[in-house]
Amino acid sequence: MAAVLLPDPDLYSGLVNHFNAKVAELKGLSLLKNIDDQSATAAKLMELDRLLSSAEAQMATLHCAFDQDMAAMDQAKLLMECMHQQQGYINTMQANLPQRLPGYQTEAIQSPKVVPLQDTAKSPHGKRPHAVLVKRIAYVTIDELGAAPAYITSRLTIDKINAVVDEMFEVMTAKYKLLAIPYAKVPPRLLPQWKGYKDEETEDTQGMQFFSENDLRAFKRLKMDHTGKNILTVLRHLGRLKEHRKNGLCRYIVM
Repeated sequence: MAAVLLPDPDLYSGLVNHFNAKVAELKGLSLLKNIDDQSATAAKLMELDRLLSSAEAQMATLHCAFDQDMAAMDQAKLLMECMHQQQGYINTMQANLPQRLPGYQTEAIQSPKVVPLQDTAKSPHGKRPHAVLVKRIAYVTIDELGAAPAYITSRLTIDKINAVVDEMFEVMTAKYKLLAIPYAKVPPRLLPQWKGYKDEETEDTQGMQFFSENDLRAFKRLKMDHTGKNILTVLRHLGRLKEHRKNGLCRYIVM
């Protein structure tokens, strides 16, 4: 028996759809033909054209705004990536920061009957207290420590050196707070210490602030061992301190 060739169903479906579309167009044309009031139709068509143009303009504006938003989102993503990268840098820096940041500081100590440090003998007769300014030794930086000779920086760290700097400031604060008290007002138990501080002064240290090795020992702050001496040597090398020896006593003037 010969094979029967059946027509392709998709072909019929396409033809039906095509004829249906043509019929719909003819119906639309017939509706326009039956309209008697051509002027009203023209007005409606013009209004439709205006509305369509307005809709197209709004759509174009929306497309433009959408494109701008997409570009802004791309920039925001790039900014977020930069912020995350920057946050990583900040976290790394924070984790590696020394305990103390470098910088020169001067602190004022307020106490009754305080007189200027330059000349305690010429104190004014007024009753208003004066501020005693104690100069703080500037913290040592990593670059400064790295540039110093290796033989004096052996096994020294920034934190260890700057911790001693803080201790020196505490010693000087206590010393000059006591020296700011007039002789007649010094408590009896502190009078020997007050006189000891005055005896350490010389013409060369007039108007300067300093501490001695005896001061450090008295406050039990810095041990004068190999490490302690190296720290003092580093501070002298960096210009933080100036050594002054006289009458068998070593003084360290704060620069």
